[in-house]
Amino acid sequence: MRVTIFTLPCQPDHGFDTTALDDFCRDHDVLACRDHFFISERGPTLGLVVEFRDRPKSHDWGRSAPTPDRREEIAPENRPLFDALRNWRSERAKREGKPHYVYFRNPELSEIAVKRPLTAAALREIAGVGEAKVASYGEEILALVRQMSQAAVEPAGQPPAPADPGRKAP
Repeated sequence: MRVTIFTLPCQPDHGFDTTALDDFCRDHDVLACRDHFFISERGPTLGLVVEFRDRPKSHDWGRSAPTPDRREEIAPENRPLFDALRNWRSERAKREGKPHYVYFRNPELSEIAVKRPLTAAALREIAGVGEAKVASYGEEILALVRQMSQAAVEPAGQPPAPADPGRKAP
């Protein structure tokens, strides 16, 4: 785990200048963030302790390209779980009034749908899923994975086998 600290002084009529934080986030995956508000000699200040990992350099994050449809990239048998995870995220975001990407991004959800983690430790192995997400949403995600995995193996509404006509009823 890597950690860095940002101190963001409040600028009158402009709020906090997040330029340094925004630049940092282009090259790193933020796993968790703790905020500390305090008053310094410069005035109101926001301190951020950021846990992160480096993002692979193969991406051009500065360019605005359309987000790929992750649903088309995963196997058909994993799509129902991916859809259920996206629905969970959307409902939670609406209920709490936050953007959906605060919870999980599509690449994380698609990897969860493919790997189907059943423990918190396995969930932490998903790229972009850190301790904070596991602590906040892990039980809900793991329950959804278990539920959807169980539904995938149960036979769907098959009629009972016909009785053997040569056998007497008990």
